[in-house]
Amino acid sequence: MHQALYKSIQLKSVRTAFSRAGIKNRMMKQFMKETGFTIRELAGLFGVSHSVVGHHLKGNRSLPTAALIQFTQLQGDWQAFCKSDCKEAIPVTHARSKIRQQAARFWKQEVATASFEVARLSRLLEQQQQRYRKLEAKLRFIILQRKIYTDKGRTLFLKIREDAVLQSMNNCCPEKQAILQYRLELAKQREQLAIAMTNSLQ
Repeated sequence: MHQALYKSIQLKSVRTAFSRAGIKNRMMKQFMKETGFTIRELAGLFGVSHSVVGHHLKGNRSLPTAALIQFTQLQGDWQAFCKSDCKEAIPVTHARSKIRQQAARFWKQEVATASFEVARLSRLLEQQQQRYRKLEAKLRFIILQRKIYTDKGRTLFLKIREDAVLQSMNNCCPEKQAILQYRLELAKQREQLAIAMTNSLQ
């Protein structure tokens, strides 16, 4: 008799707690938001139809007492789980394995693409730097020659060559080298990230 009385008091307290100021459906909505459980999943756990849970969430109808108790227990279990260090192994399905293989191929291709881009930009930057140094030396020499020679014919020729060298230097100037350097650094970061992602799948 004491047991029956205690159970009756427990059920009454549960119903009272869930009926105050619409708490009954707000608590469940919050729980669903935090955990990702759907109406159908909760209905399956409580042993009721999904429409019963749906009416409860809308505030049209209260859940059966047994379902209320189960929900309270489910909340407690979830809170205990969140506080624990329990790390259950996640099963790998056939579909997940295929996705993993696709991801591995994707990152492998990304590594190859990024590595090619790093090599290409490095080579291009080095070529521009070398060309600019040669043109710079050539320009300085031409300017010096213009100071040495005074005849108009040779001076005019050197001036034309000076303008041509300056024009060529525009194609490999430090400003363009800086842009290449920037693109190279981005490519290197992309390569390192792709390598890290590839290693994470092994």
